[in-house]
Amino acid sequence: EPFIGTVVLGGGLLRRSNSRVAHDLIGGIAAGDVVTGFAALEPTSGQSFHSVRTTARREGQDWVLDGEKIVVSDAPIATHLIITARTSGDHADTSGLTLFAVPFDPAGPSQGIEAHHYRTIDDHHASDLVMTDLRLPDSARISEVDQAWPVIDAALDEATAATVAEAVGMLRKVLADTVEYTKQPSLNLDGPRRTRAVSAAKATIARAARLVGQEAVQLHGGMGMTEELAIGHYFKRLTAIESEFGNQQSDAWPEQHAAVERQDLLRRQIDEGRRLIPRPLERVYRVPRTDIGLRGGGTEPAAHVLGMQVIER
Repeated sequence: EPFIGTVVLGGGLLRRSNSRVAHDLIGGIAAGDVVTGFAALEPTSGQSFHSVRTTARREGQDWVLDGEKIVVSDAPIATHLIITARTSGDHADTSGLTLFAVPFDPAGPSQGIEAHHYRTIDDHHASDLVMTDLRLPDSARISEVDQAWPVIDAALDEATAATVAEAVGMLRKVLADTVEYTKQPSLNLDGPRRTRAVSAAKATIARAARLVGQEAVQLHGGMGMTEELAIGHYFKRLTAIESEFGNQQSDAWPEQHAAVERQDLLRRQIDEGRRLIPRPLERVYRVPRTDIGLRGGGTEPAAHVLGMQVIER
């Protein structure tokens, strides 16, 4: 469900507006009748949300929008689009941006909007949009003219924090499912198979012990090595466990065993249909690069963008 896109991001943009339209849309979100898509990124913007070439110009009492938006999340299921447009300044300025809320029918976009819908690699809905002479009344404007960036920036921070929380929950689930799946009676296997399974477990836990132990001490700072905190004692014990009963460099615990065991596990997962095999790509877009925790600049092929590789249906 588009919780982050509609409730967090869309709601974050709308609740900072004093317009009647924004107020009504918030009520629609609360009732479950409104789904929003944030049309912000463009072919040349990279991941800079303030880099906007889509223009909005006044014609009488109306606004006329022209430009392109890409990877508009949730647009194929949206009832409304929230569009960033430049009303003054250079394309990279943070000033000069204005927000508009537009009713949207994915199956039959209104005159002035051309939409191409697709699924991303994580099976979410997204669209590319082309707006040509899209005429909107001034009542569709949900921000002060030229003053939308502070609103956008704050809402993006909230959406980013929500995405981080989502990832934490998924990491916990992935870890729990993986631990459950890999439990097996290794010690009841025959000699060579048992040795290989136990070796794999020892090599894997040795790497994890080093990584987790060192990161824990690093995050605690100097306190992490004091006698008063349990972290320091755990770290010492984990360091000792890495070499106890042999390590990766000893003949008793060759790293090759771990590699073979991982290959066998992967083979079993494939055989049991537990591993997702990506569908062949018919069309791959160049989309903005995603840098964790950062918003800014650059493009790379979709194959290198987490969660944004596009699969044509």
